[in-house]
Amino acid sequence: ASVSGELKLYGTPTIQSTARQTLTLGGDTTGHVAFAPGGSTAMTITSAGNVGIGTTTPSYQLDVYGVDPQFRVFATTNSRGIRIYPSNGTIESENTTLFLNRLNTNNVVLGEGGGNVGVGTVGTTTLRGTLDVRANLKGSGGTIAVASLSGQTSFATLLVDNSSTG
Repeated sequence: ASVSGELKLYGTPTIQSTARQTLTLGGDTTGHVAFAPGGSTAMTITSAGNVGIGTTTPSYQLDVYGVDPQFRVFATTNSRGIRIYPSNGTIESENTTLFLNRLNTNNVVLGEGGGNVGVGTVGTTTLRGTLDVRANLKGSGGTIAVASLSGQTSFATLLVDNSSTG
């Protein structure tokens, strides 16, 4: 059926396709599709495919706006996920170690529960210390060359100072 103007549904309305066919909202001449529960636009899908939550003009594939927006991705298969809080710059993991650039040897790992950091710890979820660095430097056989110990600071790749002088 074709409807021009507004389409209003009352009661407990359902819009559905039959026989599990694709339900299409919009067409060749349709602008954005907006979802406005309570009369205020909560989500917009543009004709370019961008989705906006809290904005009617999303510039990215997913654009979330709000006073203090929060974003969560959660995997029900293993109860793990990440949460992003842009207002304070926080990225948290849920029930897992947080990897940045996981499959690259130059990754950074933030240990589950916080406190431990790993650099270059490819594929591991167990960090060996507060700072776990596993480098693969040319000519070093997989170890970091220590250029200086206890206060000798010139040209140090890694400085270990246990002299308690500074």
